[in-house]
Amino acid sequence: MAEGLPRRYEFRQTLGAGGEGQVSLVADLLRGGEVVVLKRLARDDPSEVRSVPDGRRAARVAEQIRREFRLLAGLRHPSLAPVHDFGLLRDGTAYFTRAFVAGEPLAAPPGGLDVPAAVRLLVGVCDALEPLHASGLLHGDIKPANVIVEPSGAVTLIDFSLARPQGAPDGLPSGTVAFMAPELLRGEPLDARADLYAVGVLAWYLLAGTLPFGPGVA
Repeated sequence: MAEGLPRRYEFRQTLGAGGEGQVSLVADLLRGGEVVVLKRLARDDPSEVRSVPDGRRAARVAEQIRREFRLLAGLRHPSLAPVHDFGLLRDGTAYFTRAFVAGEPLAAPPGGLDVPAAVRLLVGVCDALEPLHASGLLHGDIKPANVIVEPSGAVTLIDFSLARPQGAPDGLPSGTVAFMAPELLRGEPLDARADLYAVGVLAWYLLAGTLPFGPGVA
């Protein structure tokens, strides 16, 4: 990916990649070399029929990542990483950058955490959700991988690619199945309770060290 970056960025390392796109660490030269996270989405979605023109796929992808950028740009909270820049890479794919949060994805040891430690983490997640829900939005994918725990113990919520307005029917269900509320799986209109259901599953995981409906953790 390094060869496709705008000149203001220097590639450092890939954090993750998959069918939906890539997340990398880059140095932002216009911010004094600050290391930031750059997120881009893949131009082609393998779930789409091939009759959809390439231009329409590219426009859909650009709009998806623009929507996530605008959503985050409108929110200010210590538990939400601020966004910095939105644009197009040299191959025409859309990207945005956000602050890099030093920490590790949330993880519970075998047997779970003690109650005070679990409560501190859950309060951090709920604090991060408060401005989102107050703005009429849902995160849509609360799970351990999207909760970063900093060395100080502070919690930051990441990955808003499935965020959506409350109240609208969900259509085709999307998310991580083990954390999806029944109404989300049924494609029904959603409100903040869908995220709170996922927080409840997260609470079980933190206290028990496993998920209530299966052994795996996404």
